[in-house]
Amino acid sequence: MDRAHQDKLAKLKRDLTKASAQEQTAQTSLQQDLKTLAADYDAQRSALANEQAEALANALQEYRTKRFERMLEAFRIADAALPIFLNRELKTSLAMHGFVTAADIINFQVRMTRDGPRFHLVNRHGKAIAVPGLSAKQGVPLLLWRRNKEAHVRALIPTTLPSEYEAAVLKKFQAAKVTLQLEEIKKKQALEQNARRVTEKARAEQARLAHEIQELPTQSRRVITSAEQELAQLRKALAEKEWALILARRKLESFAHINFVNYVKAILGR
Repeated sequence: MDRAHQDKLAKLKRDLTKASAQEQTAQTSLQQDLKTLAADYDAQRSALANEQAEALANALQEYRTKRFERMLEAFRIADAALPIFLNRELKTSLAMHGFVTAADIINFQVRMTRDGPRFHLVNRHGKAIAVPGLSAKQGVPLLLWRRNKEAHVRALIPTTLPSEYEAAVLKKFQAAKVTLQLEEIKKKQALEQNARRVTEKARAEQARLAHEIQELPTQSRRVITSAEQELAQLRKALAEKEWALILARRKLESFAHINFVNYVKAILGR
């Protein structure tokens, strides 16, 4: 019984160590999973932040480009103070071919034709147009006038995006940020809940095993007592049987002198 007690105690201790290790493994795994989860969502947030920064930069560039063109559109070629180079007829011809403001002039090109080199103005759409009556002598000063207005405008264009434009861009990314945050919280809670289930199960098992270890001596004593009582019962029954056997032997001994001849004589009275 002593050996059985030791064997059971050893097994209970092994199971207790195993349950404790399961709890520790669950906690270690949880911390690693949370670390991996945080790194993953940090990377996603970083990518989203870069995307937002790029969107803001593009919005600023688009705003500056449109503002630049609108401001250039305020300078009309008809009002250009170039009397030596541009007369009223030439300004009218320019307007008929789409060159109305400084914003309509981008550059110039000189192309070779059968009649020799021909001066062309490049409009805001990148198309080279030969305006009748416009030569390099008049076109170059016109382009310089445009460059002068361009420099003036660039100095006035805001370098930051107006708050209402910025808010419109940020609003597009706010929903994505909230969705990302909710996803992370949901996955984190799922990891913690799973680890909590494993931990609670392991702790319950530890408590059960610790209680069994604590109760093992009492159980062993009960087993021993029960075995001793059973043994006592068996001994008592054995003693009773042995006594009965002794009595039976004595009784037989009292009839030992009787044989068949004596028995017949006793019957006949002789």
